[in-house]
Amino acid sequence: MSRKKKIGILTFHSAHNYGAVLQTYALQEHLVGNGFTVEIIDYRPAFIEKSYKLFRLNRIKSKNPITIIRKLIQELLMIEKRKLAKKDYELFLKTHLTLSPNVAKNREQIPTDYDLYIHGSDQIWNPKMLGGKIDPIYFGDFSASNGKKISYAASFANEPLKQQDKETYKKLLTNLDAVSVREKELGVLIKDCTEKKIYDVLDPTLLANPKVWSKIIEEPAIENYILIYQVGQNPLTHKLANEIARKNNLVIYDINSEKNHVSVGKFVGLFLKADYIITTSFHGTAFSLIFNKQFYSIASGTGRDVRVDSLLKDLNIQERLLYQIPESITTIDYESVNKNLEILKQKSVDFLKDNLCFQ
Repeated sequence: MSRKKKIGILTFHSAHNYGAVLQTYALQEHLVGNGFTVEIIDYRPAFIEKSYKLFRLNRIKSKNPITIIRKLIQELLMIEKRKLAKKDYELFLKTHLTLSPNVAKNREQIPTDYDLYIHGSDQIWNPKMLGGKIDPIYFGDFSASNGKKISYAASFANEPLKQQDKETYKKLLTNLDAVSVREKELGVLIKDCTEKKIYDVLDPTLLANPKVWSKIIEEPAIENYILIYQVGQNPLTHKLANEIARKNNLVIYDINSEKNHVSVGKFVGLFLKADYIITTSFHGTAFSLIFNKQFYSIASGTGRDVRVDSLLKDLNIQERLLYQIPESITTIDYESVNKNLEILKQKSVDFLKDNLCFQ
């Protein structure tokens, strides 16, 4: 009997961020369900670890003494919530992810015994997420025995590349045997950096069988509510939520306003049970789609909107991304959306089949 192929995944699995850990879990579960042995390579770059310290002086920097005092108070008030978040995320990693035996801090410590390395998903190619520097490890720039290396749904900022960055990408992309990104627009940005075909594929949360979420969901006690989840605050979010809540006799539940950290399992459960969702987050949009919820995504007006815009255009519901309050509240036809989503899923599965050779 032949040995199962062993896959190592390199992504932002240890970030204290719902989307980061859930996309990691989703890709792991999809691959395990297709007969692979899978480990999440426990690579923890210094900048990611630093980003989630309980207290950081740079968060209170300002030339205005009053602003410093205000920010200091905010920081002190957030410490307990951050402690709970750290405990919850680490518990999720320990309970639901199969991590490599040892923590890796640099390229020399990346395990070399995998048959296949998958780089992604998430914004692993975005320098802004790593202190302003591109991390070569997320491009496969490390030693490996005979392991094949591919990217899956890698993402980065939708900004024109500087010539210096283009040269860096050209060099780093040579490490990968196959390249896929999460947004079409990003493929266009790097098309001149490689002769390889660049595929656009789904975020793993949308690729995985919806049944995987039943393993982790904690159902909330609240009922009849409109859910708000924001990454970056936008005043339109509450304005629209209040309007929809009033018309539909719903209460408003704002994840970000919770005094205590909302666990990863409860986060998913809140999306599952919501009557309506308003979000500024890509993964907030993804979970709205997964559970076939009526929702609106509020645009930030920055380059990061490309992530949601690209997905919703592919599903032919780009009107769900709002830059202002709509004249009327419309309803999503999920029969059509789910058909489009199945086409995208098959395309993503085909990319993996072609490069990982599973049935």
